[in-house]
Amino acid sequence: MCFKEKQPNFNDLIRDTNVCNKCFRDLDVKFNVSKIAGVTYISVFNYDEHFKTLLFHLKGLKDIVLAPLFLERFIPYFKVRFINYYLVPAPSTIESDKERGFNHVIEIFKPLQRPFLRLITKKVAFKQSDLNYALRQKVKDKLVINNGNKVKGKNILIVDDIKTTGATIMAMINLIKPYNPRKIAILTLAETSLSE
Repeated sequence: MCFKEKQPNFNDLIRDTNVCNKCFRDLDVKFNVSKIAGVTYISVFNYDEHFKTLLFHLKGLKDIVLAPLFLERFIPYFKVRFINYYLVPAPSTIESDKERGFNHVIEIFKPLQRPFLRLITKKVAFKQSDLNYALRQKVKDKLVINNGNKVKGKNILIVDDIKTTGATIMAMINLIKPYNPRKIAILTLAETSLSE
């Protein structure tokens, strides 16, 4: 059975921003809603060349001013949709955050003005982009949850920039669920596959 949800009218949500209108206008809004292991999953944009370029400028070229670009115009919708949620960002390496000077996932989702719970960390440093499909499926063995009792009875929103195979998201769900959150949802900017 296919899970359907009414797509919001984004024209009603768009507000004035300091972000370049062309940069945003060239993003291909997809707003895909589906389920992963019974958990509602939302992906906002198409993973195309424009999206990849903007994300590279944010992550690779450390252009932090681009962080609000991705969600800024949808903030009113997502603030209502995820009211009373705590954000659990996908883990990144401490080295990457230090080298970049910021955690890009936190910067992207910071405009939601919801508290972050940085509970899931990597046991060993690794980059997702360096792993093939088979190795990504074993990512759960490389992650650990700290202070998992902080999610008990809370609404949890797992956030990440890109979903590729879904292995990290599944690992995060499996690490969080035993601590009895009230609800779990997932929000990513885009989704892709290793073949792209």
